[in-house]
Amino acid sequence: MKPNSANVVADEMFPEGAGPYIDIEEPANSSALLMDLAANEKSVHSDFHNTDIRRVVPDAGVLNTLAEQVRPEVKEYLTRLNVAERQYDAISIELDDAMSRGLRKETHSNSSVKMYPTFVRQLPTRKENGTFLALDLGGTNFRVLGLTLKSADNTSEVKKPVSAEKQYELSAEMKTGEGEALFEYLSACLYDFVRSKDFVNIIDEPSKNRLRPLGFTFSFPCKQLSLGEACLTQWTKGFKCENVEGRDVGQLLNKYITRKSENIECCAVLNDTVGCTGTNACYLEKINNIETLPESERNLEPSVMIVNTEWGAYGSNRNEVCIRGIRTDIDKIVDTKSFNPNRQMLFEKMISGLYLGELVRYYLIEGIDKKIFFPSHDTTLTRTKLSKPYSFLTKHISKVEAGHDPKYANQVDDTLKRIIGLQGEITNDDRLTLRYLCHLASKRAAYLAGTALSVLLKRVSNGGDEIITIGIDGTLHYKHPAFDYYMRQQIRRMYGNKFELQRSEDGSGLGAAIVAATSYLNKRLTITSE
Repeated sequence: MKPNSANVVADEMFPEGAGPYIDIEEPANSSALLMDLAANEKSVHSDFHNTDIRRVVPDAGVLNTLAEQVRPEVKEYLTRLNVAERQYDAISIELDDAMSRGLRKETHSNSSVKMYPTFVRQLPTRKENGTFLALDLGGTNFRVLGLTLKSADNTSEVKKPVSAEKQYELSAEMKTGEGEALFEYLSACLYDFVRSKDFVNIIDEPSKNRLRPLGFTFSFPCKQLSLGEACLTQWTKGFKCENVEGRDVGQLLNKYITRKSENIECCAVLNDTVGCTGTNACYLEKINNIETLPESERNLEPSVMIVNTEWGAYGSNRNEVCIRGIRTDIDKIVDTKSFNPNRQMLFEKMISGLYLGELVRYYLIEGIDKKIFFPSHDTTLTRTKLSKPYSFLTKHISKVEAGHDPKYANQVDDTLKRIIGLQGEITNDDRLTLRYLCHLASKRAAYLAGTALSVLLKRVSNGGDEIITIGIDGTLHYKHPAFDYYMRQQIRRMYGNKFELQRSEDGSGLGAAIVAATSYLNKRLTITSE
């Protein structure tokens, strides 16, 4: 493997998302990055099922016409959402510097972008063969998954992975009771799953009696000590189990697994909540550049490791004036009224689908109060409807952004009437106002995402000509009809055309199983060579 390669297989050791690059049919001569665009925003797109909408991409002519058609007062009022190219360029330089500071030992503690080492070194090689397990814990329910991989034959063809999964409930008592009881319950559910018909049907015959490696996605803040060791630092999400904080959760799980089965072992703990909840990225970095690694890890092979950037917190340092300089008063309101006010994650609050709808809602409220938006309407009902937090969601932005296409034009009117609460006849000025606002908010978020990806692309490429593949998770990218289009525009301007974007899914589940598979294979090869 070349040092500047950045193939990524799984992430959910990374905050709330960053779905995996699990397509092991990787294009030849390519590298890969991984980006997440707001796993938490899945909820705000949850009832938006029109998959055709995401294919309605506007062309430049439509967007330019939109800017020309809105009333001058509207255009001037929303100027704050228009960020100049020079500002994006300055943000790129500032973010790259924050990443470098995060990698260096002496500046790591002061960097907003922490660049955490994940201890994941081994990536899919197409030689993975067998059935592997994953356990995904982090909410009301938890999942157990099985994944069967079949390695490439002499034709270099990779067989399609086969998977099965089952969800189990967690009672309130289980989430707040004795910690040992929780892990005993997890192991019992795991044992139930491996005896289920669904799992038995996917088992690869040659591996029936083989040790079954398991990847454990543990969605709580942890201090990662090695790939298989992670100590819980603090319970979140309503969990308050006793006698777990400060302990190695991988060891706890294995303690109870071995009581049920002798051929299952938790070999990887993947932490997906170091701090971010809306956007993140990871990539493969040279060990020599990761100064925060313990000395015991620095001389091991391979000499690369996946780094969890935690870039959602970029901007939390007050001296990061470039990203903070484009924040508007509405951005500050969104931050103040968020679930975690005045606490880091400024970058993600300008990108994440969880907050994008709120940004537009506050602009609507202020624009109506200033009598700039919808001046011909009685807005009494509108003010009532928009006063409720998260009443205007990112899925509504997606529907409005598709409104330039006659096939979906009625969705703009429906949003104006049903969601915003306009009464009376909807005018073309009303439609243009809402479309322009949603366009600017979406474009700024996508351009910021594209700017950040361009920084990583430059780091990975080292000036080379190879095509770098970016795996992207998150329904903001998947459901929004123009987000991908805007993001590509920005990447091409700032980096060039040597990249590919591919959708990736389920890092917390299948991605965890793949990390377990690659870790197991690497361990076997090491033992054999010795």
